Amino acid sequence: MPHAFLTDTITGKRHDLTALLQQDGELITIGRPGKGALIELGFGISIETEKTKELAIAKLMALHNLATVSGKHATIRYMGKFFYIKDHSTNKTKINDYVLEREERVLVNGNNLFFGSYGPVKVEIEDN
Repeated sequence: MPHAFLTDTITGKRHDLTALLQQDGELITIGRPGKGALIELGFGISIETEKTKELAIAKLMALHNLATVSGKHATIRYMGKFFYIKDHSTNKTKINDYVLEREERVLVNGNNLFFGSYGPVKVEIEDN
């Protein structure tokens, strides 16, 4: 299995898809914080007051955009030689400019993912 990561460009969080799949099974759920998703998008509901004003504004904007993220927005799985993403939401998942409508697509290195109006979340896939 190639090594793959999702990087939330808003929060800077980098999620190791390969490790999560090896640890937690064949399916990774992506969704809103506090809803049981394995990869939670955004900052959650707290804003750290010691951070800069710009970061606080960025967090508020991210929280606003999280309103369009479902609890189980999308899933990622690995099969054969590829990582696949499937949309499960009412607010759609996008790969770059392509809108998934409850369908599954192959992820490739460099894809930008959008969950509702939240994103981009960058896909990195390293060849073995």
